[in-house]
Amino acid sequence: FLAGNLDTAMTFPRQHEKYKKRRTHIFQLIASKRFIMCSALLLLLAQILLKSVTPPSFSTTSTITAKENRDETNSDYQLAYKESLGFFDDIPSSHWKLMRTKVEEMSPNFNTFYLPHSKSQAEEDDRLRGLNHKPGWFYQNHYEPEFRCWHERRIGALGDGGKWICDPHRIANSKDCLVYSVGSDGDFSFEEGILKKIGEHCEIHTFDFGNYGQKAAELGNRIDANGKELPAVNY
Repeated sequence: FLAGNLDTAMTFPRQHEKYKKRRTHIFQLIASKRFIMCSALLLLLAQILLKSVTPPSFSTTSTITAKENRDETNSDYQLAYKESLGFFDDIPSSHWKLMRTKVEEMSPNFNTFYLPHSKSQAEEDDRLRGLNHKPGWFYQNHYEPEFRCWHERRIGALGDGGKWICDPHRIANSKDCLVYSVGSDGDFSFEEGILKKIGEHCEIHTFDFGNYGQKAAELGNRIDANGKELPAVNY
């Protein structure tokens, strides 16, 4: 009986050692998996942080890339395409209807009370009549924005000299480009921007009260779609 107890007593330590080794191995596996998962998460967080702090690169000399042609048979874009004479070819009909409704509801887009020829208080009041002839006052009371191009861009110098263009990427994608620029005061940054960003296929005519033909000639020549050399700007 004593020998049996001794054998049992000797078996318990051996089983305990096996259990300790197996438990240690399991812990090591769990720790290893946790380490791998933590490392993967840290790498993912590092990539996200790098993307968030890296500033986007913008090229000041890049041209406006001509977009791909849309399938003109897509009925969802046909309404805008038809009513804009083919200019807008990627505006869904539901959006175009909203844009059209906005224009219709704002028409007539002027304030009759402040019209110079109206027989209203504004016509009778010298102060209001005088203010109505000032551009800032006039445009504050008439012609509120009723239609906006989704991707309008300013071409040319900031401030005086540059001009806003409705979706120039569409013009860059067209075969023909005819530009009438009214008012330059000798600043041809807009005309230069048209040729660089939209393309040399654009035929530009600039009108101004001053004589800036020499400055216009300094812009040199352009090559049209047929390979013909023409003045960059017709002044």
